[in-house]
Amino acid sequence: NLLGSKFQLCKHGTSWGVVETYREIDLTSGNQRTLEKLSTGTYRLEETQAPDGYVVLKKYTYFNIAQNGTVTLTDESGTGTNSNENASLSNSGNIITIRNTPGASLPSTGGPGAIRLFLLGILLIGTMGGALLLRRRRTI
Repeated sequence: NLLGSKFQLCKHGTSWGVVETYREIDLTSGNQRTLEKLSTGTYRLEETQAPDGYVVLKKYTYFNIAQNGTVTLTDESGTGTNSNENASLSNSGNIITIRNTPGASLPSTGGPGAIRLFLLGILLIGTMGGALLLRRRRTI
């Protein structure tokens, strides 16, 4: 169920570029959307917002539209097989289904603050070790 999600469609030319008509594919009021008037070529669907209780998909869904209008799921280069296990193509060959993964995204950890704390810890351990060595030398 993708109700509440948002996607962005890009097309590959010399590089990936956003298809302006489909800069934001909003699925907040329905869980499917028809993408019309797409020319031949390789496309990439990127989830930009997941429904409540789901995680934004990290893998893109790539598909190719052939001259005869046939749609196939593919990899980034436009050849090969489907590179996203969450995406499937219907038997009629023109409906792409994308499954979301339930769960919540984890908070970001680390960052510049972690390095400072790590260095401060090393400094404190070094200082305490030095103090213990000086104390032992005095008592001997």
